[in-house]
Amino acid sequence: MPSVAPSAPPPKTDEPVTPSRRRGTLLVVDDEEGPRQSLRVVFKDEYEILLASDGLTAIELAQNHRVDVAILDIRMGGMSGIEVLERLKYVDPRIEVVMMTAFETTDTMRQALRLRACDYINKPFELSVIRSAVSKAMQRRTLEGEIHSDAEKLQQLLAELQTQKIEEQMSQTRGEIYASIIHDINGPLTVISGFIQLMNQRIGNSTRLEVEDLEFMKDRMKTVTRQVTNCIEISRRYLVCCASRQARRRGWG
Repeated sequence: MPSVAPSAPPPKTDEPVTPSRRRGTLLVVDDEEGPRQSLRVVFKDEYEILLASDGLTAIELAQNHRVDVAILDIRMGGMSGIEVLERLKYVDPRIEVVMMTAFETTDTMRQALRLRACDYINKPFELSVIRSAVSKAMQRRTLEGEIHSDAEKLQQLLAELQTQKIEEQMSQTRGEIYASIIHDINGPLTVISGFIQLMNQRIGNSTRLEVEDLEFMKDRMKTVTRQVTNCIEISRRYLVCCASRQARRRGWG
């Protein structure tokens, strides 16, 4: 019987799988077919490639895709590269743009820099130069994205800290209110307690009250009633105060 080669062991499934990183997206805008296809061949193995032969198509692609870096030819029919640069920055200010032209002028360079183009390449371009320019632009895009993400996380953290601070202040305020209530109500309660003790001492184990005892009791009961009224007023005052604070927190006051 023919020998059968042992089957390969099944792949291990318990090893952690590192998620693949998203490839950057490169938009090439040139009204000439040759440069567009040349740049597609150069970068197709490194990035997702989008091609546009005019400015309007480039803007539409940027609106429908996340573009990281754009290579723009300055001299194009219809919308110029400078106009496309301005419109792309309007669509997404974080898009990095490499300008490319065979007719370099000081004015176009100044305009491109003013609109925050990150590099300027002359035609015909050398592969090493264009590769370096796109690589640096991609790095800037990645770094800016990380900075933006970190800024959002920082804002979220600050919001959480602010919420925590407000809650701590509210807790401290409640504690101060409770302490004030106890302090204010303690006076009337002390009077009430003292007068009740006096009345108990006066009555004692007596089975019959004299007239003067009744007068004593009536006088003391008036004071007790007055202090009970004070306690009720204190509690109402603090209830109104708490309701007012709560309304202000909700934006009603």
